[in-house]
Amino acid sequence: MHLLKRSIVFQIALFTFFIFFGVNYILREIIQVNTLYTIVQIAFLSMVAIGGVICVIRTKKDDYVIVDKPLLNFVKFALYGLAAGLMIGLISSFFQDFQAYFLIIAGAVISLSSLFGLYISIKIISIEEDHKD
Repeated sequence: MHLLKRSIVFQIALFTFFIFFGVNYILREIIQVNTLYTIVQIAFLSMVAIGGVICVIRTKKDDYVIVDKPLLNFVKFALYGLAAGLMIGLISSFFQDFQAYFLIIAGAVISLSSLFGLYISIKIISIEEDHKD
């Protein structure tokens, strides 16, 4: 299947963002949030967002990547994992006594799914680079 290389680069940026998003879920429950934490959080998320936008813009619009169907299925599973983690985070508000546990589990699911999706997306890009050589 042919995909735009730009969309794969955008996937990498989004999966990286969601890794930090999941870690943020966990850290908000473990440590006390203060001004320094908020500044570091904004700095990391800004760097990821700005870096992602720059990489997407620098990627040519007409570059295509040939992707096998199983790799696309793995990306789909990573996105399902992200959705499951976000749903766990939403459901946590119904269980006030165990909300911290649900948010930590949600953060772990989001981060692990994002790591998997990032790995697969980088693998797709690297396979294409190997074919060009």
